Amino acid sequence: MSSVEWFHGGISRARMAIKARAATMNASIESRWINRPSGGREVGLASRIFRDISLRRAGHEARRAQECVRPADWEHGLPDGTGSARPIVPPAPGPPPRATRAAVANPGCRSVPGRQQATMIAHNEGSTPNEAGGPRLRIAAFRDERGDAWGVVRGNRLTDARQLPGAPADILGLLSAPDRDRWLAEAAAAAAVRSLAEVLLLAPISRPPSDVIALGLNYVEHVDETADATKQASLPKVPILFSKAAGSVVGPFDEIRVDRSVVQKVDWEVELALVIGRGGRDIRPEAALEHIFGYMVANDVSGRDLQFLDGGQWYRGKGLDTFCPTGPWIVTRDEVGDADSLHLELRVNGVVKQSAGTEQMIFDIPTTIASISAGRTLVAGDIILTGTPSGVGIGRTPQEFLVHGDVVEAEIEGIGLIRNRVHEVGRD
Repeated sequence: MSSVEWFHGGISRARMAIKARAATMNASIESRWINRPSGGREVGLASRIFRDISLRRAGHEARRAQECVRPADWEHGLPDGTGSARPIVPPAPGPPPRATRAAVANPGCRSVPGRQQATMIAHNEGSTPNEAGGPRLRIAAFRDERGDAWGVVRGNRLTDARQLPGAPADILGLLSAPDRDRWLAEAAAAAAVRSLAEVLLLAPISRPPSDVIALGLNYVEHVDETADATKQASLPKVPILFSKAAGSVVGPFDEIRVDRSVVQKVDWEVELALVIGRGGRDIRPEAALEHIFGYMVANDVSGRDLQFLDGGQWYRGKGLDTFCPTGPWIVTRDEVGDADSLHLELRVNGVVKQSAGTEQMIFDIPTTIASISAGRTLVAGDIILTGTPSGVGIGRTPQEFLVHGDVVEAEIEGIGLIRNRVHEVGRD
């Protein structure tokens, strides 16, 4: 058997196993929703939603099938480490490999970039090729001894836009600049002068131009697991929108600070975050993707006891300071490609709590943008959270919530990983 045949056989078996598990899971979910006692209208809605999910998955699989490694793309040897073979055009990425746990054992204080980021850098090195096989274009905000800046990440190093006379001062300024593409190209072409281990990565957009826009109950199983708390027993017919205070945004390694005099039940939610690059109002679904600059990882930290106070107070429960970690950088839309089928995962102290794919969204990204922009103007730099899958603490039996010292890792395939330690105010 040739090395290429060996490689394709392994990839095919892995894909078949993943597809079989996903098909079994989704068939079970669909059966439970469509066969539950309800009126014909509700069954029709559930059928339409699951049809849309199936179509998104089918489209994703068709695109994946077209991505293959040709014999000419391999050097001599075996791809199992015994020879010198390596893919020049890498295989289609699956769920990203787990990060090592070395940094979790001693997460350190709120500003230890070397210890925490080194693990993340090594973890992301092999998991972010773009569709052409090169490194993804990642735009990061950082802090060093000279202050705050932004640059383009290349491997474990990054460029510094301060080298470019007249460049925008931050990523928000970059997004608003009329000659944005020129500045981005110049920053990408500049010399990578800093190691990521030497700087502290910041939230790519630390102060968005308006409150963070978020989508609630956008995964079927999440609707199911939180029905008792939300009183939403049926699938939503339109996107459920709420907001998080702009001041809740923090960086990929900042602490989640919890004031126990204010909130008790602090929960986690991994989410795909969109960054708007071109503003607009009444955006049509077919044009929606053109308004996205890129994607980030986000954790929609939620104070459940506040969120479900009288009448339901989502803004109060989700808008507290530090309750929206984002990062570790922005990966541009063209580099991510198909965002309708990315793997999301969240871990608490190394234990997997959430694991799903964005193809399981009830409302896809174009539908979400069209809904948000109906009668409302989006501007460059706006952040949109697209909902969380099942596995949150309030939906578990018994319920689980974050405590002092917990380390929360949120990760999305092809984008990266953020890691935040929970710190109760008043404790060392």
